[in-house]
This record gives sequence, C-alpha cells and structure tokens, in this order.
Amino acid sequence: NSVKQEHIIVIPADNGKMKKKKKSGNARVPCRARGMPMAHNFKTAYFNIPPNIQHGDELLCSFPACRSAGAKFRYCLHCKVP
Repeated sequence: NSVKQEHIIVIPADNGKMKKKKKSGNARVPCRARGMPMAHNFKTAYFNIPPNIQHGDELLCSFPACRSAGAKFRYCLHCKVP
C-alpha cells in the first residue's frame, strides 16, 4: 500500500515583466556609535554613502535615536569610512 508522492514546484518565467530593483550606487556602512541601545545594530543603524561623497562630508545615521542624540560623523576619503 505504498503510494509514491511527487511534489511539483512551479517557478514563473520572468519574460522581462518583473520589476528589478534599481541599484542606487550607494554603499551601506554600519554605524559604530557607542552607548546606543541594543536595537542600534548593523541592520538598523547605517550610513548610505553616495559614490560622489567628498572628504569631510557630514553623515547621518539611519537610526532615529542616534540622529536625535546629536552624534556627528564625517566621511574620510582617504580611509573610505565614517
């Protein structure tokens, strides 16, 4: 009484109709501010760095509490980090 079961997985064809996510060219770098809550992590606290950034440009962390705390970060073109 053994019945063989088969599973079929259907993957829809793209056909160029599905929207592709546009790459903005920005680099995402984690914020390393100290003294922040546990929710301030690499997924929630980061800087978006555009390709045309200049040395000394001010950066804002994506985490609201970090921004409102007045933490200031500047980009170093030589080190390529905030």
